[in-house]
Amino acid sequence: EKLFVVEEGMVQFSCGGQVAGTAGMGSILGELSLVYGIPAPSDVKCITPCAILWAMDTLSYRRIQAVVAKESLKSSLLDKSNEPRDCQIQSLRRKCSSFLDLQEESNHSESNDIAFGQLEKVAIVGKGAFGSVYIVEDKKSAFAAKRYYSLK
Repeated sequence: EKLFVVEEGMVQFSCGGQVAGTAGMGSILGELSLVYGIPAPSDVKCITPCAILWAMDTLSYRRIQAVVAKESLKSSLLDKSNEPRDCQIQSLRRKCSSFLDLQEESNHSESNDIAFGQLEKVAIVGKGAFGSVYIVEDKKSAFAAKRYYSLK
């Protein structure tokens, strides 16, 4: 499960033996395997004499995702309060400490049965052509610390 960025050259990807498309400089491949945690559904082969691709593993992707979510949450929460900025930041650090351990949490095999009804939207992390990504809080968590998740 890796995300690939084509720096140079051209690659062709196919699904089930059928050519699905090509990708060149700046193209991203395999992002679905990281987002959804599933194997990439296509095969990729180089169609130029040489191609340079950069790879990002799941752990690196999740760390970047956590940092972006934390910064977005921080900016959205800091704008809504009349407290001094230092107090706001300390309060935010306490609320969002679960983001710091995201990569360790993702390796646990505990059950995370969560109903949508117990989630509350906290902030919008990003908007794009395929929808928005939100930070949500689990209001009925069985854990002592509040749980935050990103949700598309």
